[in-house]
Amino acid sequence: MSFNRLIQQIRGFIWLIGCAAALLAPARAGGQGIGFTSGSWAEVLAQAKAHNQLVFVDVFTTWCGPCKAMDRSVFPDSAVGRRFNAQFINFKIDAEKGEGPALAQRYGVDAYPTMLFVDPATGELVYKVRGARPPDRLLAEADLALAERARPQALPALAQAHARGRRDTAFLRQYLHKRQHLGLDNHQLLDQYLAQLPPAQRAGLAQLQLILANARLADGLAFSVLLAHRAQARQLLGGNLDGWLQQRVAQSFRLAGQQGNEALLARTWALADTLWPGQATAQAKAWHQIGFYAAHQNGAGLARAATDYAATYLGPEAQRQARALDSAAYQQWLRPYATGQRDSTLHPAEFAQAKQQAQGRHARDLAHYLNQLAGLLHDHVADPAALQQAWAWAYQATALHLAPHHLSTQAHLLLKLGQKSEAAALAQRAAELAQATLGPDEAQEYANEWLKMKE
Repeated sequence: MSFNRLIQQIRGFIWLIGCAAALLAPARAGGQGIGFTSGSWAEVLAQAKAHNQLVFVDVFTTWCGPCKAMDRSVFPDSAVGRRFNAQFINFKIDAEKGEGPALAQRYGVDAYPTMLFVDPATGELVYKVRGARPPDRLLAEADLALAERARPQALPALAQAHARGRRDTAFLRQYLHKRQHLGLDNHQLLDQYLAQLPPAQRAGLAQLQLILANARLADGLAFSVLLAHRAQARQLLGGNLDGWLQQRVAQSFRLAGQQGNEALLARTWALADTLWPGQATAQAKAWHQIGFYAAHQNGAGLARAATDYAATYLGPEAQRQARALDSAAYQQWLRPYATGQRDSTLHPAEFAQAKQQAQGRHARDLAHYLNQLAGLLHDHVADPAALQQAWAWAYQATALHLAPHHLSTQAHLLLKLGQKSEAAALAQRAAELAQATLGPDEAQEYANEWLKMKE
């Protein structure tokens, strides 16, 4: 089984350490529409607890189109504002800044916008809304959140019972299902539930379904049970079991890096070797080692690991092979049009887009990794020689696939090396290319980078 999909799942991942201050938002009182309070998450919880109200949290990102639509046409709605200002403490947070990443992870936010209703006394999630809603639907969701809060088996009540020590299997299963419904991480709770069962009962159909729905890591009791009964699990998931396993291995690698957990890293490597022996596993190991060094600000280790990775997997021979594969794939794609089996004039716009996608896929993949390595060194390394090497990788990435973010990486590396005029020139090229190929919001970000470098 190839390990390539696992590598693709973790591409672009950079472990970030530390958080900044919470996002400030407009004051709660006054005006039409929802008034969002400001302050830290702890301060918002305290305010909501004092008022005995749920916290309504809009989790957004700056690049999310539906999030902006909610800001324009839903949150300013007067009926929505009257209701939410009277019944909730309202808070907005960017999932990628400040306290946002930690809150997004805690409450299982993986799409934007996601709106949360949180119990301030326990910090537990009561209700979750994924995706944008028009005003009438958002008001209906508020009704459901309030109704859920009043239920005796709402998540905060179950969490309190669990904290007081309740561990019977019927309760743990109910608690698992409630957290699963809200999209929360159940990995530890799942192990706790399985540990209460006799070993002979851990691999029944119901238990395997629970494991497949809730196990987040390639580690622990639940994962061991599943591996021991892989044939039955494959019957439940069919051909998707391999993808499921790869996702859990990738998550274990990520968690090991975030926590600095070398024991988990070693266990996950050993498991990957068992599941997918061969060269691809070695490549995945090397990539995760890079991320591990980056997570712990080990610049020297990062530079060594990145240099080894680039030389082994992204060097001249790999680039030559990528171009050869792309050429063969493009000729195969073009053949029906060359022989008259298909007519490119029937849908010229679709043809042009498909043609562009058919060209250079393998080269784009290599360019992505080269640019990722260059960006990691920019963020975590100060040594000029290592930064020069990173610039060379970004330059190769641009040669393989001309893209604004590759040019931008070159520009930022030159700026860090003290070559301000050269950096500004590359930033200008990136802005011009972004203007021609990207949407207005993304293009403006590149233009702002250029203007800042010119100062």
